[in-house]
Amino acid sequence: MKNWLLIFCGCKKPLRSIFALRKEFSIAVLSLLAILGLVFMNVQPAWSAVTQTAVVVTTASDYTSGAHAVVTVDPVGGPRAAQINLVPTKSDLSIAAYGNHFYRIGRYQMDHITKFDINAPDTAIWQFSVLSPDTESANPHDMIFVSEEKAYVLRYGTANAWIINPSATTEDEFKIGELDLSAYDDGDGVPEMHSGTIADGKLFITFQRQDRSGGYGNWILNDAWMAVIDTETDTEITTGFGNDTMHGIPLPAKNPQSIRYLEENNTIYVQCAGDLMDAVYSGGIVSINPATYETSLLIDDGDEDNHPYGNIAGMAVVSPTKGYFVGYAGWGDNSLYTFDPSTGNVEDLSIEYLNNKNLAGMETGAYIDKNGMLWVCNATDGELVIINTADDSVDEKISTELNPQKVVFITEHVNLPPNKPVLASPDESSEEVSLTPELRTGEFSDPDAGDTHTNTQWQISTAPDFSSIVLDVTDASNLTSLPVGGAVLEENTTYYWRTAFYDGQNAASEWSDSYAFETGSAPDENLAPNKPELSSPDKDSKEVSLTPELQTEAFSDPDEGDTHSSTQWQISTDPDFSSTVLDVTDDSNLTSLKVESSVLEKNTTYYWRVAFYDSQNLVSEWSEAYAFETGSDDDDDSSGGTCFISATTDGSHDFMQKAGVFSLLFFGSLMACFILRRYSGK
Repeated sequence: MKNWLLIFCGCKKPLRSIFALRKEFSIAVLSLLAILGLVFMNVQPAWSAVTQTAVVVTTASDYTSGAHAVVTVDPVGGPRAAQINLVPTKSDLSIAAYGNHFYRIGRYQMDHITKFDINAPDTAIWQFSVLSPDTESANPHDMIFVSEEKAYVLRYGTANAWIINPSATTEDEFKIGELDLSAYDDGDGVPEMHSGTIADGKLFITFQRQDRSGGYGNWILNDAWMAVIDTETDTEITTGFGNDTMHGIPLPAKNPQSIRYLEENNTIYVQCAGDLMDAVYSGGIVSINPATYETSLLIDDGDEDNHPYGNIAGMAVVSPTKGYFVGYAGWGDNSLYTFDPSTGNVEDLSIEYLNNKNLAGMETGAYIDKNGMLWVCNATDGELVIINTADDSVDEKISTELNPQKVVFITEHVNLPPNKPVLASPDESSEEVSLTPELRTGEFSDPDAGDTHTNTQWQISTAPDFSSIVLDVTDASNLTSLPVGGAVLEENTTYYWRTAFYDGQNAASEWSDSYAFETGSAPDENLAPNKPELSSPDKDSKEVSLTPELQTEAFSDPDEGDTHSSTQWQISTDPDFSSTVLDVTDDSNLTSLKVESSVLEKNTTYYWRVAFYDSQNLVSEWSEAYAFETGSDDDDDSSGGTCFISATTDGSHDFMQKAGVFSLLFFGSLMACFILRRYSGK
């Protein structure tokens, strides 16, 4: 699996000068410049090969352009490989990822989403609009994925979220539904939906609820809320904590930004920045129980007199007991702190290298890569800073040229080849091996759970380096055993053999260890059995039963000690046996065979013959063919049945009839005889 990191880069100008340059920017973009970009991925199972790549959106410091970069997650300690300044565009960008694809989100007055494959990060698959006809700018802020065929687009500039099909190939297939979220409007017609996550089949959407109807500079930051949506029905869930209009969850802090669901403790964490423009401390980190919808203010950013970290402008939750947040003391003056999500306790000291930097990004709640590393967007120095979360040391710094703003990861599971085969037989240094041995290996195994054994390559050589091969075959049927045919091996010769296994993805294992073996002398040439001699029915027999017993003389073979393994029996109405009424090869009835009823017809001439097989499966020539003629009845005794009476010691009598067994038991002195008569052909 490949893992790509997408970085979104930010500006170095003072915050208020940015406001002057781009008044049309939403408050979310302004807060984005003040938050940390970190991304965590759940560590995959140890047996699975995982390639992880970071994708980062980046922005010029003067906001004249933007792009994205991809960075390899490995190797730990560096140097990681980076491709930067890919597909340049405007600056107001965000990023999302799912599967092998990433989605570059064009925000304010761009209003589109562009899909890329991580294996071709500089080539767009499609670009579709998210703008409604009656909207100035949809300003999409986030994408939350249910599957490859369903995702939600949070449109910050509207009251409706879109439900889309990320696998669509045309724009007509792209939008598949809407969520009406107008109930959370704060007075300006839109609720400012910003971020979301899915937990337990429910979509949790944050609303910043900034009333901008008074114009720039007079925005009002209202209480923040969260809606809960059933992802199966796309209907809102009433949490019991709302009111008549808003049925969701009121949050105990304002201006929600990053959100993170931690499966280990079934908790949602939301980072709220408060009022960054006027340095009003109304934010913090909130924890939410996705089952009960109860909230708790885990970390309070303080008040006007006591705010030791400044506003909390970014969050990364690594585990139930370790997290990070960005303390925002002012524009370009941020620091990274660690905290315990289980208690809310904050470490006294921040990470020294990142003190007083412009830390941007962190919009997704920050995730950790597969190696346990935290990726931080340092917009002061135009670099990614990778932190080892085990000891908070700096693992590597990677220049992105433009300012990194937001990071996501793409994780690709790479198919691993099968484990090295183990040979079984012939064993190492075996001697006197047959010239037609059966090669056998141990069982197939593969580090990828569920992978299957599709082929085995078998090789035999007279040289230990396999430079002189006498057999090289890849076989889908003989996977763990292979009979070696004649004419491959020579007597009294040393050979070497080995195998390689192939899995369901056609990946080959390494070669097994090679085993040497030495063949023995060739056995004397096997001769075919002698020509059989027929016994009964004799040649030209008449009035033969319709169910005769065919009999031959005893088996004989010119090879001393060779044995009789099977006999082929044939009966035909043609002397040349061009057609047969019976043709059977039997390893039980070697010198006699009872012909079943319905094979022969009465008053008909037949011919019969046999061939013997020896223990080497070599066949004799056909016996001489004997003719016989069947009679008019199907039984030798056509006069009827006879009753036999025998007394027993206990006074019972057993009556038996020759035509078929028919028994009656009588007790005491009573005896009776039932005579059954059977008439053939009547």
